[in-house]
Amino acid sequence: MKRSKYQIGGAVATALFLSFLCMAVIYRKFGMIYAIADDVIMRDIASGAFTGVPDGHLVFIKYVFGWLVSRCYLVAPSLDWYGFFLTGTMFLGLAACLYRGFSMDKTGIWKSVYGIFVLLLFAQTALFHVAQFEWTLCAAFTGASALFFYGTIKNSWENIVVWLLLLLTFCIRSDIFWMLLPGFGVFYLWKHVTYEKNTGLARGWRIPIKLSHWKLPAAVLVSVVAVLLVEQVAYQGIEWEKFEEFQTARSEVYDYYGMPAYEANPEFFDRLGFNETDMRSLRHYALYLVDDLDAEKMAALAEEAKRQSTQGTGTKEKIKKAILLASGQFFSLDYAPMNIYGIMLAAYLLLYCICKKRKELFWILVLLFLQGGLWLGLGFLGRLPERVAQSMHAADLAMMLVAVCQLGALPSEKLRKPAFGIISVLFSVLAVLNLWGTMKANQEKMVADNNYQLFKAYCRSQEDSLFFIETFMAEPVGGAQITTAGDFSLNRCLTLGDWYSTSPLDEKRFEALGISSVKDAIFSGQSVYYVARDLETPGFFGDYIEKTQEDKIVSLVDVITIEGRAYYLYQVEGEAVR
Repeated sequence: MKRSKYQIGGAVATALFLSFLCMAVIYRKFGMIYAIADDVIMRDIASGAFTGVPDGHLVFIKYVFGWLVSRCYLVAPSLDWYGFFLTGTMFLGLAACLYRGFSMDKTGIWKSVYGIFVLLLFAQTALFHVAQFEWTLCAAFTGASALFFYGTIKNSWENIVVWLLLLLTFCIRSDIFWMLLPGFGVFYLWKHVTYEKNTGLARGWRIPIKLSHWKLPAAVLVSVVAVLLVEQVAYQGIEWEKFEEFQTARSEVYDYYGMPAYEANPEFFDRLGFNETDMRSLRHYALYLVDDLDAEKMAALAEEAKRQSTQGTGTKEKIKKAILLASGQFFSLDYAPMNIYGIMLAAYLLLYCICKKRKELFWILVLLFLQGGLWLGLGFLGRLPERVAQSMHAADLAMMLVAVCQLGALPSEKLRKPAFGIISVLFSVLAVLNLWGTMKANQEKMVADNNYQLFKAYCRSQEDSLFFIETFMAEPVGGAQITTAGDFSLNRCLTLGDWYSTSPLDEKRFEALGISSVKDAIFSGQSVYYVARDLETPGFFGDYIEKTQEDKIVSLVDVITIEGRAYYLYQVEGEAVR
């Protein structure tokens, strides 16, 4: 028994060491970059750069996780805790996958080969999403690791690891948690359900009821309920309720259906009190420039957007569109090699079961049916952007790998060495190509992102000024590098609107910045600037002022050049000369 404990301890230590050694190497050699602006905003909220005080209300991520991250900024305010926590969950999942092989009763050579293969697979499928990470995919890879670990559990205590990984997945992105549950359900039944012949279909199925079988589901259920209860308390109040309604409608408009066209139904927009200038502001995501924009009006916009996008589309056309979208995302080479491996393993498992284990074919078909249905369902709803498709592929691959382990579906002795050789060469080549591609992509993104971060640092240094940049100008370069020496003081470079608009967080931020509203600040004068990047024109903002403020003009007052990139600073001032 003592020897067994030492072996387990050694396997745990080795897996954690290798996993976080990989994290350190990637951080040092590639850098870890925020892929999208949403994560940067949540980082700013957690760190205090948004409201001036670290806050756990990250909106997309559960408050329990956000609160923990925000407390860490109070201890070490210059360390980018949000970034390290998010990427750290993926490496915790990697450690769990490495431990699975290291804990088995195999030779040292076998364990070494297993570790190399896991790391090579990680380099092909997850490396890019670690180097350029976003919260959705952090949850997806963490959840996929939990699924693989659960499907290959050998000891009852290992359920603790599954519970931890699942809880992290739920806290980071609950949608991914629900997406993975069908797979967990299938493998749970596969493990515990038996079928006896000659007893009739209804009587033949047997589910042995043991307390040990229900400990993990019960622990996950209790934890999820506890997290949701904390969420209810953290986001209570009429302001948060209204913002949740606003957020749901905003997501439907900007993430899925698109902003409805004014000319397609002008009477509708007139009833809402929106003119063409307002609609142009909304198309530019300049939410702060639209008066009286609330949850009810955004919900009405979402309904109109849905009506316009689905107008004249019958059920058959919707189904056809769903199939085309789902199949396009499923087979797209943009997700290679992950989707290719998943497809190859599914085909191999079907052939293996037909030839050798026909009794187990049922479970493979159930898995494929459930996942196929989920793909089509998401396609029908139009909810298959890149991040969701990538998450689905991660779940699919994890399920196929678990099924291989569950069946012990290895090639025959005669084919094992050739198969091993082919897989070794393939994994090595693809891993090297992905390493090179990731390094190149990160270098390119760092140039743009670092320049924008330097401009934001300049804005921070101007403590008596505010700088507004159009949302769509900020988003392409909204990323930042994870750092151990960050400046998370109050951010004075703001957008004209985003998903946090109308939230209680915005009220705290405006209070910290000493303004009552964005429009009042822009029209107030001397120390507030509108920023245009690269182009010497105020563009949309200039047209907006011309149409809405007859007595004012937009004047170029300064140009800031940072590493070759020009930022043109405009102010709204004076009496317009017409």
